[in-house]
Amino acid sequence: MVGNRKETLSDALDHVGPKAYNCRRMSVLRIELPESLLLACGQSREEFAREAPFLLLLKLFELGRVSSGKAAEMCGISRAEFLMRAGAMGVPVADIDPEEVAGEFGNA
Repeated sequence: MVGNRKETLSDALDHVGPKAYNCRRMSVLRIELPESLLLACGQSREEFAREAPFLLLLKLFELGRVSSGKAAEMCGISRAEFLMRAGAMGVPVADIDPEEVAGEFGNA
């Protein structure tokens, strides 16, 4: 509760500093989300705010809109750590052509 008004999820995301979610803030992006999202995710506002920037950058990486190096840099982690976390979340970290794979294993 902030003053006489109920704090929204967006308010929580606004006041969690960049160090809290290990991502350097370059600009503020405010996204309105229903409180029910927290219940569905089973997370506190602070946990959600820490994880959201990484997940957004992970999705942008998966879509090919940002490189793994740039995503890692924006999250304040190493590229290796970003790629390890991406792989652990089921996001492919290499774009290998099927013929390349067949050639590599066919020559083994």
